[in-house]
Amino acid sequence: MDNQKIYLLAEITVLLEFLDDVKAAFKQALVPTLQEPGCEALFEASREGDPHKLVFFEVFSSLAAHEFHLEQDYTKKMNRDDIPHSVLSSD
Repeated sequence: MDNQKIYLLAEITVLLEFLDDVKAAFKQALVPTLQEPGCEALFEASREGDPHKLVFFEVFSSLAAHEFHLEQDYTKKMNRDDIPHSVLSSD
């Protein structure tokens, strides 16, 4: 089980006035995340007709690889708990 892949799919709704900031934080995290050992994929998209709803899809080779990812400073910036509640919409 230690080598079981981790697949993550997350959707967040961002208040429009913070959308550029959230997308910029993701852009800064993209390259270092893809260079992490065990990161196999990382994608961000928005919903058609709903650009403030961001969808993230990530694949890690193992639980250890995902835990390593969560420890990185650029990941902590993207962590929902670290985003001020005023940035996220209640949809």
